[in-house]
Amino acid sequence: MSKMNSRKPNWSPKRFGKRFWAAQAGAVAIEFAYLAPVLMLMIGGTIEASRAISMSRKFSLVTSMTGDLVAREKDMGGNPTAKLTKMMNVVGHVMAPYDPSRLKMSIIPVMASPTDENDTFVYAPPFKHNGMSAPNKCAPYTLPPGLVGKGGSVIVVESEYQFDPLFAGVTFFEGINWFTGGAGGAGGSGDGLIIGRTWTDKATHSPRFACVDFEDNNCVVTCS
Repeated sequence: MSKMNSRKPNWSPKRFGKRFWAAQAGAVAIEFAYLAPVLMLMIGGTIEASRAISMSRKFSLVTSMTGDLVAREKDMGGNPTAKLTKMMNVVGHVMAPYDPSRLKMSIIPVMASPTDENDTFVYAPPFKHNGMSAPNKCAPYTLPPGLVGKGGSVIVVESEYQFDPLFAGVTFFEGINWFTGGAGGAGGSGDGLIIGRTWTDKATHSPRFACVDFEDNNCVVTCS
């Protein structure tokens, strides 16, 4: 019998177990695999938070700016819709680089009764942008107490913006909405790690010339 055949095998379960538990190769890769999802969430959250803050500031800016632009006018002319539409084009440029089509606005001229400052109503047809709702002319409109005096007027701008996160619809486990903690579907705009929200804002401005004439009638109120 040769010497090679007479040797005992080097492998044994006990020796293999010791070598397995002592092995360090690939440890960094395994640790990174554990930490990678957390790091990705932190980076994605930072990007999303900065984006949302920037977008929210733009949204508040254009809401206030719109009210200020309208309040500077004395007479909107014979076609106020055309003039206000041009203002909305300017607002869209200011909202850039964020999508201006997601922005909805209503410009509501409100006046107080000459005999009662608490009796406030819409004195001219409001302007509605991108399908924003607004009360009709002559409808009552509640203002904070003391905001206007008897016969005074203000320009109110109500706005909405649809915020959709970059990671909207990201779902790690099907059927669970991690943003709300409730049950969700298999993904989509309303499900996933982060879901969209509709922001709302309001700005109130006092006209520079006592009243903004929307109907080319020197602000004569025709409401009964």
